[in-house]
Amino acid sequence: MEESGQFSPEIRVSREPNLPNLRYTGKSEASISHPERNEDAIGYNAQHGIAMVLDGVGGLHGGDRASRVARDIIAAQLKLIPISSDPDTAKRGIGDALVEASTRVLAEVPGAGATAVVAKFLEIKGERRVIIGSVGDSRAYLLRGGVLRQITEDDSTTASLPLEEKRALDQKLASVETPQDLAALNQKERGYWHTRNVILEMLGNKNGTSRPHVYQIALQKSDKIILTTDGIHDNLSHREMERIAKEQPEVAEELVKHAKARSADNRHTRHKPDDISAVVVDVEQEKPSAADRIEGNQVRKLDRISGHAQPEQSVRPPEINNSQSTEKPIQTYDLSGGKEVAITYEGKPIKVILPSGQVLEIGDRRILNMNGSNVDFLIIDRKELTTSKVQAGFKGLREGERVTLGRQNPGRFRFADNVSRQHLEIGREKGKIIIRDLNSKNGTKVEI
Repeated sequence: MEESGQFSPEIRVSREPNLPNLRYTGKSEASISHPERNEDAIGYNAQHGIAMVLDGVGGLHGGDRASRVARDIIAAQLKLIPISSDPDTAKRGIGDALVEASTRVLAEVPGAGATAVVAKFLEIKGERRVIIGSVGDSRAYLLRGGVLRQITEDDSTTASLPLEEKRALDQKLASVETPQDLAALNQKERGYWHTRNVILEMLGNKNGTSRPHVYQIALQKSDKIILTTDGIHDNLSHREMERIAKEQPEVAEELVKHAKARSADNRHTRHKPDDISAVVVDVEQEKPSAADRIEGNQVRKLDRISGHAQPEQSVRPPEINNSQSTEKPIQTYDLSGGKEVAITYEGKPIKVILPSGQVLEIGDRRILNMNGSNVDFLIIDRKELTTSKVQAGFKGLREGERVTLGRQNPGRFRFADNVSRQHLEIGREKGKIIIRDLNSKNGTKVEI
């Protein structure tokens, strides 16, 4: 069994006397729900100006391996980009590295994937710059003047919105801390809250080449670049992260500590068990270091010339993905306008997301923890099951049966006003689950 770990700091001493030094730190912990397996991987290398966090997608089907494969490919590629490269060259290099990692993950770990955010720090004409690339929902932040700003855009369900609307909504969701904050969201916003862990892009995407986002920032003294997996920013609000980043000297360690504590508090609105990882690069530090390390599910020492890695010692890595316990990368289907999808049932819940944010789960009674039921296959509303004082929130689904759900025929469910009278149909035939939107007013989404 590997251990999670906090990794030794590294210092990048500038070649130019007027440029500030950089200090790299990182920490990663496995989820409390599977402490024996960490699907995150992190890496940093002061000599080559590299930092990254990755979140494996695929659970027992290889999420941990996918994040390691992607990390090692990206590290080797970024080491080939000189610190003195011009920004356009570095941007192309980061984009190419992420695409190459995606191709290799798809070939070597089929059925799994990884999110990633990577940074390459440059020294150009008396100025420090950082080029950042991302795929999925791992994030980069900039702390400057005591204000924390998210740099990257998530490849999430809000990605289809106009950019300014997306940013405003993402900021609102990142601000939720209490049940009152959640209740203050309107129905549309609550729908996005309940699907905020769904990702539309990842390394190893079987539907095509991943499309990286690339960003450039000119750095100033006392800046901090903070890279996190969703185990951090799902469990902690933006305000909480900003406070830790401003007040704590070891930001990576403190972010992981606070996020892990939150993930164990099932009474909190943001609580989510997950792998948890952070890498922080501080601008303007002093003492040099000869260390040269890339770390993750195993700590790796990189060959300075070839970039080939050999295990150095067992250690536990970082964070998660939006599908922390799913067995395949999550896919989302929008059935608006009367569309239908037929899904082969493979022993994991299929989720139907209604416009109010209400989630119906479909699966066998074992996987849904409904062993007391006399029906072997069910549709359930887990929230209704746990909060209702009467028998409500579930319905059996027999082989060959089709059921219509909506406000006109709710069965044992309660539906919001924005759910149509006859909203959707769910059927079970020959090992497939068939879900059809009945031309509902506000649409239906399916997540597998």
